[in-house]
Amino acid sequence: MGRASVGAIGIPITSCIEPDKAMKHQLYRFTFALLTVLSLLALPASALAQGSITFFVTNVDTSQFPDVKFDLRAIDLNNQAVANLSSTNVAVYENGRQAPNVQVLPRTDGPVNIIFVIDLGQFANYQFFGLNNVRLAISTLVTGGYFKDGIDTVTVLGRQNSNGDQTLVLLPTTSTGLTLSNWVANFNFQRGSGKTKGLLGVEEAMAEMSKQVPTPGGETAAIVYIGRYIEDPNTTVATSSAQNLALTAKEKHITVYTFQTDLSKFNSQPLQVLATGANGVYLPLDRNTVATSTGNIYQAITAQRTVYTVSYRSQLGESGTRQITINSPAAPGAGLAGSYEVTVEPPSVQITEPNPDSTILREAKPNADGAYSYDLNEVTVTADINWPSGASPRNITSAELYVNGARQDRAEPPAGATQVEFKWDISDVAAEGINAMNVEVRVTDELNVQASGETTVNIDVVPPPAPPPENPTVVFFKKYGIIIGSVVCVGLLGVAVVMGIIWGVTRPKQVVQVAAPAAAASGEAMHTLIGGSPTKEKALATLKVLEGPRGLIGETFNITKAITIIGRNPKVAHIVFYPDEPSSVSRLHCTIQLDGKQFIITDNNSSSGSRINGDWLKPNDPVQLRDGDEIILGDLAKLGVKLVFHMQAAAESKEAIDRTFIVDDFNQDEFNKFKE
Repeated sequence: MGRASVGAIGIPITSCIEPDKAMKHQLYRFTFALLTVLSLLALPASALAQGSITFFVTNVDTSQFPDVKFDLRAIDLNNQAVANLSSTNVAVYENGRQAPNVQVLPRTDGPVNIIFVIDLGQFANYQFFGLNNVRLAISTLVTGGYFKDGIDTVTVLGRQNSNGDQTLVLLPTTSTGLTLSNWVANFNFQRGSGKTKGLLGVEEAMAEMSKQVPTPGGETAAIVYIGRYIEDPNTTVATSSAQNLALTAKEKHITVYTFQTDLSKFNSQPLQVLATGANGVYLPLDRNTVATSTGNIYQAITAQRTVYTVSYRSQLGESGTRQITINSPAAPGAGLAGSYEVTVEPPSVQITEPNPDSTILREAKPNADGAYSYDLNEVTVTADINWPSGASPRNITSAELYVNGARQDRAEPPAGATQVEFKWDISDVAAEGINAMNVEVRVTDELNVQASGETTVNIDVVPPPAPPPENPTVVFFKKYGIIIGSVVCVGLLGVAVVMGIIWGVTRPKQVVQVAAPAAAASGEAMHTLIGGSPTKEKALATLKVLEGPRGLIGETFNITKAITIIGRNPKVAHIVFYPDEPSSVSRLHCTIQLDGKQFIITDNNSSSGSRINGDWLKPNDPVQLRDGDEIILGDLAKLGVKLVFHMQAAAESKEAIDRTFIVDDFNQDEFNKFKE
């Protein structure tokens, strides 16, 4: 008894130790414990690198969906809890898609489940070992501060052979440490009359643990066997059975610890094989160190409390069942994948401005110069976004405004927005009277779930008043004045010719010396004079500028050719707008063509499009023009042009301009402007 023997975790089991040796032994025990802790801390990193971590996802919480939260427990190959996980080495997959911005927060409040198995066989030596020592081996779990009320559970089973070898429930499962302490203090550990099969007691404890921890490995599970030795069967058979039982416990992530009360460690091999094979510890108890040695065991068990709260924001918009996996998009072969079921409901979209079925007045009013323009060209559209009862709000990633099916504006609301606002350009709504417009707002949330709301809004257009009719006399002279003047001039000229002839015939003849003209005498060349000028071509139709370049607003262009090209390129277009400015008018924007007795307009696949009375033209698709049609080329907010088309069936060409030019000494530009 003079030699000190050391147990599996460095705990002395002899009571006869000299003082100096005792100090050395304490030092050895401290060193061994320190190395054990360091090895446990180093193990998870190695296990992570080797991919040998088993993960358990439990308690999935989706009450704040799309925010998802769950508990995560990770154990290594030795059934030890991994204690160094973080967002850098944990990837969460939801239905195979990796979730971004995962948060991993460690906790040390994981539950611990312990089942004691007390062998009350025929040869149990608890009276000899000391009842108080046996009680202390159990109660240290509570008195040492290792048991957490309300979180942990403890159960006490006994293997006894009085009326047959069987396992009894000595203390039902409890979450109160005081209950365990009271039971231990009053139990007398009475042994039975026959041999017991202690390993069967451990096997039945494993079955009981499966009820307390339905997901093996999801919580810390430990079985503590207390007995003198395995009484039945013999050592050889018991050792083989213990080895198989340990493998089963290991598969179920149950750690087994064995406390032997036989001071000589008689027949200890089955207990050692059972404990070490199930990742536990074999502890030969010593009367003088029960509290210390068992306290170290309980500390090792409760050190496995580490769990993690993992949270992320789901990115999936489909309803149905979701599967959560860790560090792999596929379901694991071991451990536990999480799952939950969700119904993803879209938000409701309600247009609040302008009021549904309201009428907006758009009226043309004169300015200081007497020119008319519309008083309203833009309307604010506002829509509220609401979520179904019980659903957490999601971020709106995009919102679009549609009017009569055509997109008008787009917005990107900030995170958490419950309202979106747009600007609706109504400058192209110019048809006189009530114009019914279908207004629709479409939104897309962060899960790519779409929703929309629509209403009808009326726009009442009041155009400028029609100009007063011209005086009939003025109209008559505008139309026939040239003809009448020409007839009068021809008549007067005829009278003058006749009078000259009469005068020439009747005057007396005289001989007159005709002197050469001074210019001829001086050698100066005579100039040839031409009277009059060509008459301009007749206007077939006109285009009046309503909106566009400042210098051209109110101007009228005559259409005199069968084909007229309008655009921004002065080299190829007949009517040019914004030649030197970035404009929404394309280089060859559109073509106006005379087709028989009617005109047609064709959009030349322009970049910003063309509209007739608010309706978009299809590229390269001719459309007939009618008198009074409004034409919009491009976007008026981006240097576009608005024109009004008029047929000239009732209007004649402009008057010919009667001027005299000196052919060989004239200004070519002045002449050319009257050619055509």
